Amino acid sequence: MTTFTCTATVLGEASGGDRQIAFDMASDPAITPVDEVVEAFIAKLHATGNLPSADAYELNSAMRNKEKRVIMVIGHLLGPYDQSPFLTMIAY
Repeated sequence: MTTFTCTATVLGEASGGDRQIAFDMASDPAITPVDEVVEAFIAKLHATGNLPSADAYELNSAMRNKEKRVIMVIGHLLGPYDQSPFLTMIAY
């Protein structure tokens, strides 16, 4: 089985900075619907303890640039994060 590794660069309002988080997918992120790629990223955040619930976010926008091999994501975290906005670029 082929595994695809993605790298998410996250800019969050709450942290005031950015960081990179790597995660793997079983499906090719170049052809997987963008919301499913975002779900895989959120699942990684939840699995590592960086997000209290895999449902603790709202996706506002996500778009893919096939030429640059990146997905740009805008959303906000819910729950204890009190609507904290975040911007993420997922490279694949």
